[in-house]
Amino acid sequence: MGGKSLTSGTDYTVTIKDSAGAAVASPRAAGVYTVVVTGRGGCVGTAKATYVINKAANTLKAKAKTKKAVPIKAGKKLKTRKLFKVSGAKGAVVYKKTGKAGGKKIVVAKNGTVKVKKGCKRGTCKLKVKVQAKGDTNYLASPIKTVTVKIKVK
Repeated sequence: MGGKSLTSGTDYTVTIKDSAGAAVASPRAAGVYTVVVTGRGGCVGTAKATYVINKAANTLKAKAKTKKAVPIKAGKKLKTRKLFKVSGAKGAVVYKKTGKAGGKKIVVAKNGTVKVKKGCKRGTCKLKVKVQAKGDTNYLASPIKTVTVKIKVK
């Protein structure tokens, strides 16, 4: 200031506040923040600036765990880890069956559990499942990935 170096804590203070007005030491979470610089001693006044930390992209990767048909006996459940390989997901992962494979006899729960109901026609079918990571406070929802798995109904 006027050729003189200013000293933090002596000539000015810096405060960072979140959108609720609470002071934050070192913001890392997505949101809107305001930096407030307040003069002290011989320096008078206040300056404010607002900045945004945006949510990051969600890097969900999903694929069938195996290329071979997975045998399932009608009336039994098969957990997702045996059918899908999911990585990089931020937030809850949801699964939704698409297409007509197995009709109403093959059900995919939101958590990815696959159940083949009794009375399902025997044979091999390709089951298409949409997979998405819903994101969280720092990550956006991922784009929807479609995974195709082969199921051999016994």
